Amino acid sequence: MPNNLKKKKIWIIGAGKISLEYLKVLSNFKYEIILITRGKKNLNKFIKYKKKIKFIDGGVVNFLKKKPEKPNKVIVASNARYLFKITLCLINYGIKSILVEKPASLKLNELKILKKIIKKNKINYCIGYNRRFYGSIIFLNNLIKKNKIRSLYFDLTEWLHTINLKNYSKEELNKWFLCNTSHITDLVFYLIGYPKKFNYVYKDSIKWHKPVLFNGNGISNKNIPFSYRGDWLSYGRWEIKLFFKGFVVNLKPLENIEIEYINKKKKYIDSFKNEKNYKHGFYQMCENFLNNNFKNFCTIDQQILNFKFIYKILGWS
Repeated sequence: MPNNLKKKKIWIIGAGKISLEYLKVLSNFKYEIILITRGKKNLNKFIKYKKKIKFIDGGVVNFLKKKPEKPNKVIVASNARYLFKITLCLINYGIKSILVEKPASLKLNELKILKKIIKKNKINYCIGYNRRFYGSIIFLNNLIKKNKIRSLYFDLTEWLHTINLKNYSKEELNKWFLCNTSHITDLVFYLIGYPKKFNYVYKDSIKWHKPVLFNGNGISNKNIPFSYRGDWLSYGRWEIKLFFKGFVVNLKPLENIEIEYINKKKKYIDSFKNEKNYKHGFYQMCENFLNNNFKNFCTIDQQILNFKFIYKILGWS
């Protein structure tokens, strides 16, 4: 086969549930898929796709020692503790297009190190906050182009009863806000911009995370007032409410949109292209990444800002 007709290659690093979600989508595209894992323990869930992918165990570091041909794309979907180190390994190997699962690192200083390396090596690097690619958010972005947001409210409450603590390390649990709740803060800042004025309070704790109660308000750099609350020991759930002239848009859950007008008539939207068969947002996110359309992805610069404001919300130094 002539070199210019070679099938494009993509690596998926990690064998967790998220890797499976990526695989479901990527199997629709004309890519040679290589799944790289540390061991064979969790591979049963991938059996359905065994004819479509190649499995490599022993970890990415050992794999790179064999000097494999560089792929066109890499998706890093490993345990959050290893995202930063794996990304560095890939960049050092010469990989130029990387999609890494959120939060990309568990430490702000590592993100700053990564930023310098990404800029120096001119890497197409993006962070996988799939909620940016929800059908509901695509609909909302089109709505925002024609209607000015007057204010925004969001809820940061996590459902503790749904978290299986045995599945996560102490470090991941201690930084659960970064590993999971950052989905909602990233989405809010993506929609209205980052705060230029910010008031916040925080309190209380549980055995593995501090704090667990948050309240605050401010004004974004797009001059949009916002407020938020969250209490992991009380009632609530992830929610975003956007107020426009004459109507309000409620995302609760975030996958759906409810529009309520002053005269109380409601318009409910809950069906979006390609979201019935895949994890919400994943088809659109992968399609954009494969087509080198990076404009709606979270960048390393944005993630550094995300971390800085999350640190304020949590009172972390």
